[in-house]
Amino acid sequence: MAAASPRGSRCHSNAGTGRHNEVMSNSLRDSSPPGATTTISPSNLTPEDRTRLPTDGDIVVVTPTHRTDDGVGVYTSASLFVVKELRAASIRARFLDDPQHRTFEAKKSAAADLIALSISVGGTLISNVAWKYLERLLSRADRGGRRTGGSGQAEEMELTVIDPNGPADRNQVTIHGTRRDVLDAVARLAHQPDPAPGLERSPQPPELQRPGARFMTAGSDVDLHEAYVTRTIDNALAAGAAALAQSKALLASFPTNGGLASAEAVAREGLAMFASALNWAEDTPREEEAHQELDSAGRWVRSTFGCIVHQEDGTYFETCPVKLGHVRVGFSVGGTATRTCSLCGDDVSECEHMRGIAYLVPGGITDLPWCRVCQSKAGCDHSPNEFYRVAMVAIITDMHLKEVSLVAKPAQPEARIHKRSIDTADLQELLGPEWSPGMPVNCDFCLRPCQGLVQHGETKV
Repeated sequence: MAAASPRGSRCHSNAGTGRHNEVMSNSLRDSSPPGATTTISPSNLTPEDRTRLPTDGDIVVVTPTHRTDDGVGVYTSASLFVVKELRAASIRARFLDDPQHRTFEAKKSAAADLIALSISVGGTLISNVAWKYLERLLSRADRGGRRTGGSGQAEEMELTVIDPNGPADRNQVTIHGTRRDVLDAVARLAHQPDPAPGLERSPQPPELQRPGARFMTAGSDVDLHEAYVTRTIDNALAAGAAALAQSKALLASFPTNGGLASAEAVAREGLAMFASALNWAEDTPREEEAHQELDSAGRWVRSTFGCIVHQEDGTYFETCPVKLGHVRVGFSVGGTATRTCSLCGDDVSECEHMRGIAYLVPGGITDLPWCRVCQSKAGCDHSPNEFYRVAMVAIITDMHLKEVSLVAKPAQPEARIHKRSIDTADLQELLGPEWSPGMPVNCDFCLRPCQGLVQHGETKV
């Protein structure tokens, strides 16, 4: 069906007749908007996988982008929910590999991870249901509030459709352009006349049919995600404020109970909480509020206790949550992973629970080794006799790490740099010839006017 990716993934389309092949290729070529380029070439699908694709019938088969050394199919993270979303739309769908022989890419970054799919589509779906589904998928707003490069429409992407039944020298059509160009092309395909009018979709075979929902649905889960972020920000700000209040109370009793050291330790814990609030508030309407609270707390701590740059074995390190918090950068991990549904414990790519939907579930640890509400395995306050409105969570149960990157905004808001070395040569240049390594260094960052938050792009480490 589709690929929308800077690296260009595949989307495979099955066609039952030569006439359909020609109609599909012409439709793809003609659908390309002025800003896009279209090329027709031989397919790069492996012969082994081509033989496993159905050559006719009304079915969508999601295929891997590549395989591991032991033959396990690696699927893009964007394809994780595709099969069950297609099934929910009454479209027959499956993965090319069974759960034991497939894994999914994992990219834990909130930076734009453009949709990349590799799919084989039955002929009667080419110009209607599947294309319309893809159009919705590409244009769907990102629920996570991720950075997408401004409007999110300028990134280069590719849409490649491979027809296993087409002529070997021209069974792949690739549309390359901006996200907007690719979306325009898919939108045109979604409104093409059906090349095989009058054919109806086949019913799901028994092995592909899903049982009735175990838990009642309760609307969209968007408000749950928003409420969680809001609650986390509120809790972090409150914890930071409480720490500063406790520090001031300890100072008021100094020196009767030796409160100076305790007051400083508590105050610095408060700085970490304010930095946490900023991490969660990033790119939300409350970002500036959290930023101002962090700056204010930093000034008070610096004015009250002073700040000395941390040293270890002659090396200086930045460890201050305030200074590090002003550099908006974090960690992203990449690799492959298997994921389990937090509600039923089954493979999240196959189970009945959908992203974007809230469910009413019992609390506590019952038939699963974790609570469906909070995922705690050590017990919690949620009762098995009460039902809670929750969202499905994809729990990573096994991951093979391949890379770690520095990104502007990590998917996990707390995946930040907590310690960064300082070049001694830079200190020497800044402090002059009277300073020598090993001498203490004061940090006055919080006493200077704030220059704003510094945004960083992605850098591999």
